[in-house]
Amino acid sequence: MPTDLQSEVLIPGLVPLSAVTAIVTATPEKARELFVLLHDFGLNPGRMEWRYAPLFFDKWRLANALHTGGEIPETQWTPSLEDLE
Repeated sequence: MPTDLQSEVLIPGLVPLSAVTAIVTATPEKARELFVLLHDFGLNPGRMEWRYAPLFFDKWRLANALHTGGEIPETQWTPSLEDLE
C-alpha cells in the first residue's frame, strides 16, 4: 500500500529534458520563477506546456478529491514576453 499520494519512479541515468512534456506548479508565480530559472540555464522551457494546480500540492484536499472521484483542476500558464527575455 502506498504511503503517500504521489509516486516516484527511479530511472537509472539521466532523463533528457526533451522527454518532459509539461511542468505543473502550485501557483502561477512559481511557474514564472521556474520558467525564468530554466530559461537562464538555457534549457528552452518555452517548448513545454506549463500549468498550475494548487490542489495537487495540498495533501489533504488532494486525498479528498481522489477518494471522492473529484477532478484536479489545472490552469494553463503562458509566459509573458518579459519572461522570454
